[in-house]
Amino acid sequence: MAEANEVIFKGSNGYELSWVSTDGHTIIWSNGETFSYTPSNFPPTSTTTLTNTIPSYLYVEYNDDDDLQAFVAAQNEEQQDYADWFVNANLPLYTQQTGPLLDWVAEGLYGSTRPVLPTGLTNQIGPLNTFVTDTLVYNGLTRATYTNFFVTTDDTFQRILTWNFYKGDGFQFTIPWLKRRVMRFLYGPNGVPFNVDETYSVGVSFPTAFHCHINISHTTYPSPAAGPLLQSAVQSGAVNLPFQYTFTVVL
Repeated sequence: MAEANEVIFKGSNGYELSWVSTDGHTIIWSNGETFSYTPSNFPPTSTTTLTNTIPSYLYVEYNDDDDLQAFVAAQNEEQQDYADWFVNANLPLYTQQTGPLLDWVAEGLYGSTRPVLPTGLTNQIGPLNTFVTDTLVYNGLTRATYTNFFVTTDDTFQRILTWNFYKGDGFQFTIPWLKRRVMRFLYGPNGVPFNVDETYSVGVSFPTAFHCHINISHTTYPSPAAGPLLQSAVQSGAVNLPFQYTFTVVL
């Protein structure tokens, strides 16, 4: 009789294979059979969702009705088509979606809408030397309105989603965390994350205590085409960054 802290493993034929403690570490008795454990792949390399539906069928008394048999066959084929579409669409992978489906997946699964990215930086008019005398009331403040905007393509939207939802760097804000995100945004088409093994082309500095400069204008590395998009995404708040700091992208 096994004690309360012990368990007996049995094979499919009902014969005892091993007698071990419930912590799974101490083998009390074994008949000599070897247990082998193969770790599974993560992330999985194959489909993990339902691939085949359970077909419907007619009761025996209706088997001889050709019309009903045709109806059931059509129903089974149609529901399998739906299952195949969901398997192939792989909805959670926003990097594989385009157009309205990308918008639907981004908002429905990730709570994000396609942002509007203005061209140029926000101009704040009000402090001394930012306006001509008598054009603004004393001690007043106004912001320049945007008149031109970038077209937020699927590629740009996917890069923004990867910036906001990529979990591989952890959740703690650090300089390496920031630089790796900048690299993925600049050089990751369609938001597909890649292994960032160096970040030399991204410079980060703090001119003041709470003002951060992200410099991607180093002479040894040409400024990428996505640079202005990153500048606008940071300035408009489309990408998540600590609110305690003011971030400026230098092209």
